[in-house]
Amino acid sequence: MLEMDPEPHDELVRLYDAHPALAARIDEWLDRIEADSAAAAVRRRLIRPGRLWAITIPDPDRDYLILWDLDGATPVIRYLGPDVLT
Repeated sequence: MLEMDPEPHDELVRLYDAHPALAARIDEWLDRIEADSAAAAVRRRLIRPGRLWAITIPDPDRDYLILWDLDGATPVIRYLGPDVLT
């Protein structure tokens, strides 16, 4: 089961109101993380060795970023918002 910190959850709810297509693409990635958090596709960018992974969701207006880690075996979304790494 996937967990989200409060801020990423609130951002996803806001995006569904303001930019539903972007929110749906983000949700697809969240589903992929939840389905297999060990998959290479969701672990492509390691930010902190062994700790924090990043996924960029391209968007014409502004790319979005998912930062996530594991709490035991549970994937936890720590950040969802504009891509601050590029």
